[in-house]
Amino acid sequence: MHYIDRLFGLLPERGEMKLAITHFENAIRNGSPFEAYYYLAQFQARTMRATGYPRHITSSACSVAVSFYKVVAERGVWDVDLISHANLAWASGNDRNKEIAMLQWWIAAERGYEAAQNNLAYVLDQGLFTAGSFLTHGAATY
Repeated sequence: MHYIDRLFGLLPERGEMKLAITHFENAIRNGSPFEAYYYLAQFQARTMRATGYPRHITSSACSVAVSFYKVVAERGVWDVDLISHANLAWASGNDRNKEIAMLQWWIAAERGYEAAQNNLAYVLDQGLFTAGSFLTHGAATY
């Protein structure tokens, strides 16, 4: 079991959340961000669901939990790196590969990847690719 997993199990059970949070923040600063963000998100989600806290605290805990979960989702190692594949496809320059790049960015954007959201927004905003042609014939072929 990883140190952070043990830490999350031991300190909160003993009521030492402040110390646990300090350790998680140190883990983020010292190269173990994935697990630390996950457990900080878990803590914020628990705070959000807890009764007895004022509404402004639970709503801010929700926002923090969502942003930490987003970091975990974006940094997680998944089977296919859609963004890299999309970037390579776009760089090839042909229309078919640009359609593939748009689709892969679109999927990654739906998963919450900010880079993919930015790439889509830029390409569409600059008129470098029209979504209309992609939506009418391209998406059905993938």
